[in-house]
Amino acid sequence: MSEEEEETYNKDDVVALLLDRRQVEAQSIIKNHVILAMVTGMIPIPILDAVSLVNTQFTMLQRLSMLYEIPFTEFKKSLLISLTAGALPVVGVVGMSSFLKVIPGIGSLAGSASVSISGGTITYAVGRVFIQHFEQGGDFENLDMDAAKSHLKQELETGKQFASSLISEVKTLIAEKKNKE
Repeated sequence: MSEEEEETYNKDDVVALLLDRRQVEAQSIIKNHVILAMVTGMIPIPILDAVSLVNTQFTMLQRLSMLYEIPFTEFKKSLLISLTAGALPVVGVVGMSSFLKVIPGIGSLAGSASVSISGGTITYAVGRVFIQHFEQGGDFENLDMDAAKSHLKQELETGKQFASSLISEVKTLIAEKKNKE
């Protein structure tokens, strides 16, 4: 192998390693924000939970844009359109569930659980949509709304499973901790 071939091979390995590392970091950002979104779903005050959820998603997108070196400006219009267009059914559940919290006792408990799962689901789906878009060289300015809407619908089901698996993971950790005591 010539020096030129060896140098190219090494550069390709480095590039592949960096891309893999970035994808792992992107998944970690999503997971952390899904957990945060699920925790905000437990906020007992209606509307405050939804506002916190939106803030969590904006923070997630800001972190993803930094990871992909994409300026985080002039994107709110496209972001809001893509979120509402693709996630209206789930957003509606979050809104209704949030208002359940005004009913003392069971309403508060049911509302918190529903907002928690729905918030985690939406956050996961939005994160996945933007990772795919960024991986394909896109930015906030050239987001194809139809493609984002379609992809968001697909990711909502995966997001629901992801959020549920996180709950199972937490329950297992709690059970293990109790067994040690």
